Amino acid sequence: MDEKRKNPSLGAILGVMTLSHTAASLGNLSLPPLSPFLRDELNLTHAQVGMLMSFIYTGVVSASILSGWLSDLLGERRTLILGLAIQGVFLVSFACTHTFLIAGILLFLAGIGYSSVNPATNKGVMRWFPAQGRATAMGVKQTGIPLGGILAASILPGIALPFGWRFSIVLVGLTTLMVIFAVRVWMPSTPPLRRERSPIFWTQFWEVVSNREILALSVMGIFLAGAQLSIVTHLVLFLKSEFLFSSVLAGIYLAVSQGGGIAGRVCWGLISDFVAGGRRKPVFLAIGIVAIIQLLFLGHLNRDELEPAYLFLIILLAGFTTIGFHGVLYGLIVEAIRKEVVGLGTGFTLTITFLGVILFPPLFGHIVDRLGSYTRAWDMLVLSWIVALLILIFFVKEKRSERSNCS
Repeated sequence: MDEKRKNPSLGAILGVMTLSHTAASLGNLSLPPLSPFLRDELNLTHAQVGMLMSFIYTGVVSASILSGWLSDLLGERRTLILGLAIQGVFLVSFACTHTFLIAGILLFLAGIGYSSVNPATNKGVMRWFPAQGRATAMGVKQTGIPLGGILAASILPGIALPFGWRFSIVLVGLTTLMVIFAVRVWMPSTPPLRRERSPIFWTQFWEVVSNREILALSVMGIFLAGAQLSIVTHLVLFLKSEFLFSSVLAGIYLAVSQGGGIAGRVCWGLISDFVAGGRRKPVFLAIGIVAIIQLLFLGHLNRDELEPAYLFLIILLAGFTTIGFHGVLYGLIVEAIRKEVVGLGTGFTLTITFLGVILFPPLFGHIVDRLGSYTRAWDMLVLSWIVALLILIFFVKEKRSERSNCS
């Protein structure tokens, strides 16, 4: 076993990182499908139900920089174990709550645990995978996020009906804790990627915040992540309102978009690594162009003449781009900075990026409420992608990294 840990299988490492993302995402995305049960038992308003997700991501934002720094300081394995443990414990604790305030505090703490997953796994990819293959590895591990969402939407309501939402959340929390054992077995225990005499935190932090590419990619991420979560949050209501879908059918189409996201995270990474010769920027521009076209279609569909198969294809392609871009984006991020501070750089980027997650879905809903139509709300997401691409074009200079393993 020790020898295996010294010379780990790349497939095993990638598998356990993907599993970690799936478990962590299952925890974060367990609330939307259980929201009717939460609302009824805890006597919550619709606004309070929406705020529960905000509590989680506020925790993520508040701790992402610290989690990134810890992954540089302690190594990815220890940081990932610590984060999963925190998230699992506080999810189980959340299942025991009976008041909105305590629920919010516990979810905030669970979000702090979740904040470690992206920095730690990004650092793992940077350490173990060569430049040609890195975007693919990023995309594969990031499939855990929509996969967790699919599992939450398809499994948890069925468990909650006979056993209650608390039992469902306890199962999710225990699943997260069980994944720790897989991390201990298959994630190699390796020294931090840092020099023997590494600079203090603030010196490292200044290196990150003074990096032009990191700053540009962070701001770009606000628009991308905001658009993504707006789609995930409002697609079901959009389909029910505009197309008179049932809740079940609308949920299936949401799963289709998440499935497109899974395919996109892998396929765009493969294209970047092996078709575009390791280039990220032109591939991301292609993603953006397709995403803009799909979002325009969603906002200006002719409902009376639309064929169901056509709508299915549009939503699938929208997921393929607007949910499937992460592998290429994270490839740009980790290659824009020294490998010794990849964790901190990722944490800083996520801190900025998740502002979009907090701000955009309520703004999307506000536009629909004010105008009584989804058209302008979808146009807002089109504009957000245009802004993101302009930032990429004018402020991000791609750094072609060497074709060698970074371990």
